[in-house]
This record gives sequence, C-alpha cells and structure tokens, in this order.
Amino acid sequence: MLVSVCVFLAASFPATSAKADYIVPDAKFEALKPKGLRVSIPDEPGVQLFAFHANVNKELDGVAAGQLSRDITKSKNGRWIFQDDRLRLNIGDVINYWLYVQYEGVGYQRLDQSWTVTELVDPGDEDTSKGTPKPPVTPPPTRCDKSPTLVNGKPACQGQLIFEENFVTLDSAKWEHDIRIAGSPDFEFVAYTSEKGNSYVSDGILYVSPTLVSEVRGADFVTQGKLELPGCTGVAGSEECSKQAQGWDIVPPIFSARLWTRQHFSFCYGHVEVRARLPAGDWLFPELWLEPKENWYGRDYLSGRIRIAMARGNRELFLNDQKQSHIGERRLEAGCFLGLDQTVHSEAKSWEGGFGWCENFHVYSLTWTPGDMTFKVDGQTVGVLVPPPGGYRYLSAFAGSQDNPWGRGSKLAPFDREFYLSLGVGAGGIRDFPDNCTNGLQQDGLRPKPWKNSNPKAMLNFWLDKDYWRPTWSGDNSALQVDYVKVWAL
Repeated sequence: MLVSVCVFLAASFPATSAKADYIVPDAKFEALKPKGLRVSIPDEPGVQLFAFHANVNKELDGVAAGQLSRDITKSKNGRWIFQDDRLRLNIGDVINYWLYVQYEGVGYQRLDQSWTVTELVDPGDEDTSKGTPKPPVTPPPTRCDKSPTLVNGKPACQGQLIFEENFVTLDSAKWEHDIRIAGSPDFEFVAYTSEKGNSYVSDGILYVSPTLVSEVRGADFVTQGKLELPGCTGVAGSEECSKQAQGWDIVPPIFSARLWTRQHFSFCYGHVEVRARLPAGDWLFPELWLEPKENWYGRDYLSGRIRIAMARGNRELFLNDQKQSHIGERRLEAGCFLGLDQTVHSEAKSWEGGFGWCENFHVYSLTWTPGDMTFKVDGQTVGVLVPPPGGYRYLSAFAGSQDNPWGRGSKLAPFDREFYLSLGVGAGGIRDFPDNCTNGLQQDGLRPKPWKNSNPKAMLNFWLDKDYWRPTWSGDNSALQVDYVKVWAL
C-alpha cells in the first residue's frame, strides 16, 4: 500500500552571536517546598527567548545542556520564568548554571554562574514571580462543560487534563512496549524490543536509544542468525516475531524501542504537548505519533496516522534537485499519513534553516479538532491541516475510488476515531528517506543514500554501508529524549 503524506515544516531560530549593548540580567532563584525550582529574569522590550541550563551539585561543562535544560518562549506577569516542579532541593545544594537570552534577534550568554540554596519558599504563601501576595484561589467549577473529546470511549470535560506523564519512572500502567520486527507499512530496518538498553528513564527523561544488533548478538548474527522476540506484539508465527537470516535477506541490523499507550489511554480530539529532543545520527528518525486504536477504516494507513514532529537525524542530507534542498536535521516535519490502494497524495509547506532539532529540547504540540489540526513548536504555529471540502475522500488522488472507506466517517475521516500515543526511534525504511538524496558535505565527500526503497536488498545495502553511518551515532545524542507528555480535552 502506498500512502498520502500531509506534512508541515518548521523554520529555524537565529544562531547565537554577541553584541555589547545588552547584558543578561541577574536571575532570581527560588527553591520551592516541598519540591521545585523557579528561576526568572525581568521582561523588557526586545527579549524574545530565555533559556536556562544547570546541574545540581555537579560542575557544568561549558555550555553543556545540563540536567535542567529548557527554552522559555513567552514571558508571564512581567518575567521570563523557568520552573521545574519535580526537583527536590535541600539547604546547601549548589546550582551551577548558565543563561541564554535572545534579544532583538541576537543571542547573549551569561556563563559559569552558581547559586546556593539558603531557604525553601512555600509557593502557596506568595506569587514569588512578582514578589506580591497571591490572590485568593477560586475553586474550580463543579460542573463539567461538554467537550467533543472522547477518552477511552467516554466523554471528557472542557479543558480537562486527560493524560500526564513526567517520566519519574517508566509507568507500566500507562506504557507498553511494541515488541516486533518492523514490517508494513514502513519496513524500518529495526526490531523493536523491551530491552533496557533501548528504552529507560533517567533523571526524569525517557530515553529511546537505537543499538546495533551485531554489538549485542555478535558480528555474524545479522547475516547468519535467527532473531526471536519473546513477548512479541506482532502476528504470532509471522516474521514480525521470528526471522532467520538467509543470504541477502538478513535480520534487522538495529535494535530500538517503541512505547505506546494503546491498552491504557486513547482519545479523539484534544491538545497534545510533547517536550522532546530528537535523535541525531544518519538515517535515524523519531516516532512521535498518534496511531489509531482500532483499524476502523482498514489496516496500515487506511486508518491514518498523525505525526507530531519529525526531523531526520542526518546533519547534512539533500534532495538531488536543482536547489539541493536540505532535508536533514534542520528541517522539522509534522502532519498526517493516509493511504488508499496504490495512490499517493502529498501536500506540504516547508521552512528550512540552520537550527538543529536534535540539539535542544522543544515543545511540540498538536491541537486536533473535528475540523482541523494545528501544529506548533514552542508555541509558534507552523502548520494548519484542513481537509478539502467534503473530506479527505474527495482529494483528487482518491476521488472516484469504489473502495474508499472514509465516506462512512466525518469530514476529517480517517482522523475522527480514537488514537493512542506512540514514542520510538526508527532507522532507514522505505518511507522517510527519498531515493534521490545525498548525504554529507561537499568537502567530506558526498554519498548517495545506500539503498533503494523498491529494492528487496534495501536492508542489506543499508547494513553494508555501516562504516559510514555508524560513526554519526553518538550515545545519548542518538536517542529520542522525552521530558513530558500531556494531553488536554478541548
């Protein structure tokens, strides 16, 4: 089955430089009780972004991201505020930190700073971001205003927080692993496992990290071994659960992970936020998806898929067109997938620039309503997806098909049913890397993509090129890192 791809691409933010006419102000620190840290600077005309990076009781190496790392894109009550409600501090703890402020399009830093906790502030006593007593708290209304959002088949209240995950642990009451050898519809060169080396939580961050099968099972396993996956979630007895390498038909050379909420949480319509850092490394890509809970309209992309954010991990990847379009980690994509028969439809807008989505955390969000989908990054709208008059079944690529199942749904079908959250890392495959692309820089020697999407030997050719792409995978930098996931009802 071929697919329709609806994609939006986000622009980059300006690079760091320096001028002498702006000085980053002193930060105000507040250690909260029973836990939490608030750091703020005053707002002033021209300030566009505030970033805080810190370690607790540990030296910070230069401009490293640190244990605490966040970009703040909006001021509140006259201040730019970083707040982490999970951090438990004690008197005497030392915060080593550096600050970054974007002022009138230019970046400024304040480096090599430290602050020591001398008291714990009760956030209930005053509005410490302004230094004034907090106004009386109005209790939430007892009524539940009707929302179009459904949660696990039941109606939700307007504005209700219906899902929250801060990754204190990997909560089995929310998440399960998709354990299988990748196949239709994307045929990634990956086996998804529940091994701790591929997915784990550390310091409040979920890491989903790819590893080489040969580094776990031995040098010859990819070309000669038999891969069996205990606890397989794929079709029992199929190559989704067990595969023997035979000649050019090798086993997947990459172990990775994919976690989903399919058994525990699904919803239809709502607002989703994911704060994440995307994986870096040639031929890697993040899987920040909403997937259909049931194949109401059919298998694969007949029932659709929503992509919250994706940037290919290649630092320098170009389409071999007249403009040499950059499609690597500088370009962010979001949108939807839907497919019917052998037709392909694509509708895309693009913003390209020098910012690496694989270098810092950002908040990726989706507002999904019965009429459209709005995608944002750090609060900035980067694309609005609106179906054509009458719905997706009237797209020119699909019109006239006798087998079009979307007519039994709404205008937004197939995106009018419950979907669940899915987080993972893929490698290669036949969907996200066009055949007409070139990897690398001119001075280092350009290399065409090592496989053709239609070639039965695609995975083998990818594996034979490992000496070139493996050195670009570097520890945590090649992991999808997720700080939190939240979903609200409309």
